Amino acid sequence: MPTRRRSVIAAGGGLLGVGGVGLSTLSTADDPDPASGRLRLAVGTTLYDSGLAEELAAAVAETRPDLAPAPVPRGTGAALRALAAGDVAAAIVHHPRAERRAVAAGDAVDRRPFCVNDFLLVGPPGDPAGAADAADAAAAFDRVAAAGERFLSRGDDSGTHARERRIWAAADRGPRGDWYGATGSSMGETLRIAGSVGAYTLVDRGTFVRRRGTVDLETAFATGLASPSPLLRNVYSVVRAPPDRVDDASAGAARTLVELLVGDPGRGAVRGFRADGERAYRPVEGTDSSDRRRSVKP
Repeated sequence: MPTRRRSVIAAGGGLLGVGGVGLSTLSTADDPDPASGRLRLAVGTTLYDSGLAEELAAAVAETRPDLAPAPVPRGTGAALRALAAGDVAAAIVHHPRAERRAVAAGDAVDRRPFCVNDFLLVGPPGDPAGAADAADAAAAFDRVAAAGERFLSRGDDSGTHARERRIWAAADRGPRGDWYGATGSSMGETLRIAGSVGAYTLVDRGTFVRRRGTVDLETAFATGLASPSPLLRNVYSVVRAPPDRVDDASAGAARTLVELLVGDPGRGAVRGFRADGERAYRPVEGTDSSDRRRSVKP
C-alpha cells in the first residue's frame, strides 16, 4: 500500500486540515440577518452549494413577495435541530430516516418529499481504485477501501454523511485507517479538499456538476438521475417547525411556504434548474412509491 501523508489526512476519520487550518461546520456567518424579517428556511448545504436553494427562494418570492424565504445553509442534522428549537420556520433536508424520527418525536411536522437527485462517488482522474467496474455502490466503496485510496467523508451529521455511512454498512466495512478522513464541513468545501489531495468522496449530483470545473475530480461510480439505485437515490423533503416552537406569524407563513415548494412554484423551479447547463434534480412524481407523503399536520 502506498505511504499516506498523515499531515494531510488524519487517520481513523479525524478532522482534516490543510495548511495547518482545521475545518469545521458552517458558522452563523452564513445566516441571514434576523432583523430582515425574512422567513428563515434551513437548507442542506448540497442545495445551497448547487444553487437550487436560491432558485427555490426566488420562485416563492415571485408568487408571494411577502414570503420570500432566507435560505440558511445547514447539514441535515443541524437543520433538524434548528427546526426543533424553533430557530428556523421550515427546512429542506435529505435524510428520510432522521426526518421521520423528528416527526414521530414531535420535533417537526408535515414532511413532504418534493425533489430527487442522486449521489455520485467521485475521485481522482483515472479512477485508481477501479470503482467504475463495481457492480453496485457498496462494491465501489469496497474497492476504494481495499485499494487504500484516500476517501474523504463530510463527517458532519449531514444527509450526505448519513448516506455514506449507510453505503459503508452495505459494504460490510468500518472505514478506518490512514486512507480515511473527514472534513467536518460543507459539500462544496469537501469537494474542494478532495480534489486538492486526490481523494474519493460521496457527493450529490447538483453540487458536483456545479463545481466540477473547479476541482480535479471525476465521476467514478453512478447509476443516473432518471432511476438511481436505492443506495444512491437522494430525496429532498420540506418539513416545518411545530407551531408551538415558533410565533404564530412564522407558523402560518411556513404552512404557505411548504405548499408553494411542493406546488407549481417549487416544482417548476426544480424542473427548470440547470447546473452548468445540465439537469441535476427532478420533482418527486406520484409513481415514486418510496416517496409517499408521511405527514403529521397539527
